[in-house]
Amino acid sequence: MVLTYNKCKITIEDNFINCVYAGPYDRKSWQITLTDMHICYKEESEEEVTFTVENIKELQFEMVNGGVRYQDIPACIAYVILKADTNPQKLFYFSIHEDYVLLNQTKAYDFCNQILKHIGERYSIPIIYKLSVDTKEKQNISAFVAVYPFILFAIIALLYFLTHQQ
Repeated sequence: MVLTYNKCKITIEDNFINCVYAGPYDRKSWQITLTDMHICYKEESEEEVTFTVENIKELQFEMVNGGVRYQDIPACIAYVILKADTNPQKLFYFSIHEDYVLLNQTKAYDFCNQILKHIGERYSIPIIYKLSVDTKEKQNISAFVAVYPFILFAIIALLYFLTHQQ
């Protein structure tokens, strides 16, 4: 099966998935090789990442804005959730330049869903779409945002007391 839309081409075969898409600045590509025991992801100029199928609990994906600066480009990020480690690990990412109203009504959403459906059906792994996948990076940012106002208030109060001492 070949999925094509606006400079994004995804080829899905029984044991191989290949994706080529237009990134914000240049062309990007990655491939996934499916074996009986492993899912192997290889992005150009990066090391291969391998997941053992029996250790996978589920596959999750989310839609995000993949644009930079003033661009608004729908992008999907797929994650592997392992049975032993519930911290999501990135499986793949791609974006498609397209106009949209809702992220879950884009070609990027549809293509990502078809890729994960192919993998999920092959290995009997459940697929879940989430509005936001809770990664460690997002949890760290949330903690910082929650604590930041208190730190800022303490600094302002300290400066106020230091400048108004007699």
